[in-house]
Amino acid sequence: MGTLSASLCLRVPPRGSSTACLVHPGTVPLLPGSDRVQIARGAYVVHGADTANPELTIVATGAEVARVVNVADALAPLRTRVVSMPSQKHFDAQPEAYRHSVLPSKTSLIVALEAWGSYGWARYARAGAHMHTFSMSAPQQTL
Repeated sequence: MGTLSASLCLRVPPRGSSTACLVHPGTVPLLPGSDRVQIARGAYVVHGADTANPELTIVATGAEVARVVNVADALAPLRTRVVSMPSQKHFDAQPEAYRHSVLPSKTSLIVALEAWGSYGWARYARAGAHMHTFSMSAPQQTL
């Protein structure tokens, strides 16, 4: 069995509402702006925060977020924002102004990328790429 390279345990306010323990068996970089306060909000901008009117916003979770930041860099000069959304539930509980500041739906095409599946992403994104074979074991071409 491999070693655990990344983990995070966080109790999200209000007290007792939920505790998340997130683990990943691979190496996952700590992205600038990722901290307990931002994670507790449910979603936050990790790339392109200085972009006033992004043309494209990509929403991702977990290990995919760092990969999506690389994609956003490759898409330049397209104004691209990357949002990490570890909790749809906690993001939905934020004030409307905060939610619109993270996901500017009037000025940006919003796309969700998620390895786990497509559940819930239609509330936020107009398009998505989702893997429905998560945790299956086989060569990539087979999955």
